[in-house]
Order: sequence, then C-alpha cells, then structure tokens
Amino acid sequence: MAAPAGRAPAGHAASTTEQHFATGWQLLKQGKSAEAARELGAAADGDGDPALAADARYFQAVALARAGRKTEAEHALVAFLDRAPTSLRRGRAAVMLGKLIAERGDSKSARAWFESALADPDPAVVAAARAGLAAP
Repeated sequence: MAAPAGRAPAGHAASTTEQHFATGWQLLKQGKSAEAARELGAAADGDGDPALAADARYFQAVALARAGRKTEAEHALVAFLDRAPTSLRRGRAAVMLGKLIAERGDSKSARAWFESALADPDPAVVAAARAGLAAP
C-alpha cells in the first residue's frame, strides 16, 4: 500500500482532517479496519486539503473492503472516483471497484471498470485490470 500524500509540515498545526487521516492511517496499518474506516471517513468529509480528503476516501474504501463491508466500500470508491478524476490512485480504485462488483455477479459493470484501468501508467494496475477482464 502506497503511503498517502498530505502530511503536515513540521511546526504546522494539523487540521482536524489531517488528525483524522493520521489516526485512520495508523489504524489501517495496525489491521483495525473498521476503526480506520471511521477515521478516514471523517477525514474525507472534513473541510481540509482536498487532495488529502481524496486520499482519505480511497483509503476509507480499502479499510471498508478489509472489514468485509463491501457495499460501503463500493460507495466510497465511487465517491473517490467522482471527486478525484485525476488522482494517481484512480486505476487502483477502478480495479478494486471492478473486483467488488464482479464478486456480486455484475460482470458487465465490472468489465467497464477493469477496462477503464487499462491505460493506467502503473504496469501492476494494468496487469490487475487484465486479470479482472480474464476472470470468468
């Protein structure tokens, strides 16, 4: 998992968005997915840095998926993709969303998300998208 952007510089008082993000990130690293999802959701809904809020929404989706809350993870991924169309995490989010949608049996919608990730600059994302397209 790639480290998030948006760390506060030394001497800078952290906003509530930054505080929730930092707490959520630590909880996610500790395997406390449900708690991480709450904190990251609060960071994403905060009024802080929009780039950090977008990262928070992405990692909230990761935490929700790990917590087994797949429908909520889908909603968080769609929100991320809607609000961060140029994010470097867009391809990863599309693949994750495709996998979640495929798991619930909607192969046509899943295919569209996998196809949208084929142009990602990261070869690992492209490989994951191809694997999703090849899956039955």
